[in-house]
Amino acid sequence: MAKFIPKAIPEPTWDAGSEACAQIDLVLAFQWYNDHKNSKDARKYLLDYLVKNNAITPLQKQASDYLNDSWNIVDGWLARCLSRGAWVPDVTFNNFQERMIEFRSRLDAIIQQRGLGATVTVDTSNVVSIQERVQSKVDYFIMELEAKFDEVWHERSGDEFIPYTWMIENEVKPMHASKIAEYFKKRAADWIDIIQSKEEDIREAYPRPRKEMIEGAKFFTLIVTDAEKLASNKSAARKPRKKKPVSFDKKVKNLKFKKDDVDNKLVSIDPVKIIGAEKLWVYNVKTRKLGVYIAADAAGLDVKGSAIQNYKYNESICKTLRKPKDVLSKVLDGGKIVLRKVMSQINAKESELNGRINKDTILLRVE
Repeated sequence: MAKFIPKAIPEPTWDAGSEACAQIDLVLAFQWYNDHKNSKDARKYLLDYLVKNNAITPLQKQASDYLNDSWNIVDGWLARCLSRGAWVPDVTFNNFQERMIEFRSRLDAIIQQRGLGATVTVDTSNVVSIQERVQSKVDYFIMELEAKFDEVWHERSGDEFIPYTWMIENEVKPMHASKIAEYFKKRAADWIDIIQSKEEDIREAYPRPRKEMIEGAKFFTLIVTDAEKLASNKSAARKPRKKKPVSFDKKVKNLKFKKDDVDNKLVSIDPVKIIGAEKLWVYNVKTRKLGVYIAADAAGLDVKGSAIQNYKYNESICKTLRKPKDVLSKVLDGGKIVLRKVMSQINAKESELNGRINKDTILLRVE
């Protein structure tokens, strides 16, 4: 029996037309390059395009030899499509041009760092700076999130995607999260501009129903919200730079509490902050009980073992939440006036707190 040899799919070609290509054509082209080419090919395509269009200087091209992989590989695929005659939508081309400005700025920074073009002897060792390492990681995360967008929105996979959980699983750090939020803020803004645009050519370039386009904008907005949440949560969990008295650290050494809760996007504060505080807000993720400890006197709250001490027993209460996220956002972001009304606005039976903190308790905030 003859062996079956699958026919190779050729590189995408572009016909000369009177209008821009559809977004789905670009997506399919990018998918072909992802399957058949690598990052080195993408870099070559991008540099060839920039040189051909006089958009890069010889010195900048020389600096590209020291460029690490911290750039958007999709730009290489898009440059290849443009070189082969693709006519892309104005929005896509303008965004590409803006990214090229940033790309050339990074090459200029390398020229300055390496002393390229100078008469002095330069160190040619390819040392990656901290900033480049961070940016490389950020670009990787952005590329993965863009792939998730293609999977969920373009391919309509139906899978539920929670950016916060994805970032936790992929160990995204605060410095990465902030840059991710900044990138997708612009993506969301561009998407909203497309939805609100009344220009016929833009509508033809994005022939999806308005409802689906809005879902795309919501996808980017959710990434921004969760990235900013992760960045702020990690900052809250970070111990203060000023070293606390050793006695405080020993007091909270045996305090058992839940450090974070991915489902509710919560993270506990540094327990040292409890010592001397007027109030402590806690939330039990298992029982859904929100509680507040109120200090008995000016000395503030104290900790012994795994229990809160020096609090008013009759005024320190807890209530079960029906919709935790709505109430918890008020507790985390509200001022003193808002916090003063939180417990009274919860329609549930109150009970006194017993002072015990366990492995299901999140330490929300202190006052």
